[in-house]
Amino acid sequence: MKSRLVFLTVVSLFFVTNISAQNVEKKAKKPKQVKTEIVVYSVSMDCQGCLNRVKKELTYTKGVKDLYLNLDDTIVAVKFQPAKTDKEKLKDAIKKLDLEVSELQSREKLPAAWQ
Repeated sequence: MKSRLVFLTVVSLFFVTNISAQNVEKKAKKPKQVKTEIVVYSVSMDCQGCLNRVKKELTYTKGVKDLYLNLDDTIVAVKFQPAKTDKEKLKDAIKKLDLEVSELQSREKLPAAWQ
């Protein structure tokens, strides 16, 4: 009787451990893929203060994942989630800072990681 009880306990623990391991494995295999887009703007920034204001504003804009700002070329590139924001909202966020902004089609001035 005692050996039967020990056997059933061991078998039960084996199955519970196996099921838990499978659940952890399933969760680990599903990396969440988030769709992102990149938009490049020409912005009338003429000083580091302007650049910092644009960076701060866009950093706190919903859906923005990454930024590339270049004061010398006066460009701002934004990697964003289209499900949470769009190009016009991003453009309006920059305009709100009293800066002129226009979308650029060319990405030639961006670093290789942003191409």
